[in-house]
Amino acid sequence: ERLFMQFQGKENGYTKGHDRSFHFGSKADHIVGMISHLGPQLGIADGIALANKLDISVSHVRLIFKYYSNFTLSELKHYLRINDAIKIIKNNKGDILLKKVSTIVGYKTYSSFYREYNKYKDL
Repeated sequence: ERLFMQFQGKENGYTKGHDRSFHFGSKADHIVGMISHLGPQLGIADGIALANKLDISVSHVRLIFKYYSNFTLSELKHYLRINDAIKIIKNNKGDILLKKVSTIVGYKTYSSFYREYNKYKDL
């Protein structure tokens, strides 16, 4: 539950609501922090690793995740990628081609990136 609260940026998350990232670790809970741009590329995005770790079905992980976060795992993957893209654009002061950014954050086609960018850019 605390992990879901962290993802939502809630006060009872690991960083006490300071962010919605996974840039933290918890030895007590056996959580290793991750670098945000790697998150969307990990198997956990599909729920497989988490389901295996918790010894429950992938469909149950997806249901629980959607209930607590209002995101599907696929939506989360796109949300994280677009957040990373926005950071890259800001860090480069807008002086970078969006097509290059789309590749950096893991999209195979610019059209897919553009579609998802328009969905998540204002969240």
